[in-house]
Amino acid sequence: MSLKCIIVDDEEMSRMVVQNFVDKTDYLNLSHVVSNGEEAFKLLTKHENPDVDIIFLDIQMPGMS
Repeated sequence: MSLKCIIVDDEEMSRMVVQNFVDKTDYLNLSHVVSNGEEAFKLLTKHENPDVDIIFLDIQMPGMS
């Protein structure tokens, strides 16, 4: 079983750390990496958006937290 996930974080280093974890975890499949809440919202509300099982989300970001 594979779980589709995305990473949402405004800090590049944090995105890299989480992506490294995901890459080392066999059952996680990273579909997108975005740097702000607006991008994530657009991605998740698209009609052609694939299902996402896990969102690794920074809770404090500029613009939309």
